[in-house]
Amino acid sequence: MRASGSSRSSASRRFWMVSTSLKTPADIFATPPRLSKYIAPLLASFGQWIFAGQPLGAYHKLLIASIQDLDGDGLVDGSCGEPTVCEIVVSSSSEFLPAYPPTTASLEMSFRFGAVTLSALLDHRRGHAMHNQIMEQRCIFRCQALYDPSTPFAEQAEAILAGGLTLTSVQDATYTKLREISLRLEMPASWARMLGGSRMHVSLAGRNVATWTDYGGLDPETTSLPWIPLANVDDAAPPLSRRFIARIELAGR
Repeated sequence: MRASGSSRSSASRRFWMVSTSLKTPADIFATPPRLSKYIAPLLASFGQWIFAGQPLGAYHKLLIASIQDLDGDGLVDGSCGEPTVCEIVVSSSSEFLPAYPPTTASLEMSFRFGAVTLSALLDHRRGHAMHNQIMEQRCIFRCQALYDPSTPFAEQAEAILAGGLTLTSVQDATYTKLREISLRLEMPASWARMLGGSRMHVSLAGRNVATWTDYGGLDPETTSLPWIPLANVDDAAPPLSRRFIARIELAGR
């Protein structure tokens, strides 16, 4: 499903524009047999699978039934499966989590007041997960959640089960990004004439300026294995670079 909308208003030298879009694709469940034959073995090593009726490359994750600090020391340790009682009980049920966002939305805004124009673009992605492999590798040996009683029990359980079949290091990768923001100034005509032109604009812009997410890795948008189709794994993948640009535009006479 796709939806979009826009709104505009202008009066004299004032102007504003807002544009929105929403996309919830329904074709992520298609699984071509020939594709599965070659890609499935690669994905399985990262905890991703190709199952009929599920999103391509979905994570198959066991659920945690309960977490409790039975000895009262502030740390949960030891895990078992149902119906055994211990501090971390792993459920026999599981869930599939999409590796890529089934829902995307964007909001584009532009405001002009006199000689100043301010524009911004927000991107939102939700409903998917990412394999935080670097967290998993740290916690197999040593990480703060294994020893710090102030760490929430859910994070302690993730750390203890890291590297196991439960795939607790597969985390919600929902995020919102300030993809772009720019400020454009229309300079006085006298400045442009001094440089041999008729109009002059100065622009300042930033790209990938800010990210809001609960994901525990560096960036929920980047993958360490872009050359493997459908693989969505964060093994210390570098985040998208933040860029800033200054530009001067001079229009001729």
